[in-house]
Amino acid sequence: MKTKIHKSEIAWLSQSANYKRVFLLGLSDMLKINIKRDSYDAQSHARLSRWDGKQWNLVSEIPYSKMSAVKDGTHIKPHSGNEVPFRDACKPDVEQLLKDAEFILDIEE
Repeated sequence: MKTKIHKSEIAWLSQSANYKRVFLLGLSDMLKINIKRDSYDAQSHARLSRWDGKQWNLVSEIPYSKMSAVKDGTHIKPHSGNEVPFRDACKPDVEQLLKDAEFILDIEE
């Protein structure tokens, strides 16, 4: 699937980290991946949504028990230098969600 990264950010909260990436597909189609790694594993999530012109609609998600960002054991400590390990821990989840998008939305490469 050919995508172009439109926006990418990591936000740190007191007990969690959020990784958000928005992809452009073609001229107007957008996908958003939102990965939340919480210090309480059950409050973590990895979600893929698609913009319909008015709102984001959930397309797929990975249960926290199967998330790489949770299995990796990456600590949620908001300090300088922790962004790269967190982003790297999220990478397999991002790849899985993009594969889900190809299958569910029937997007051709």
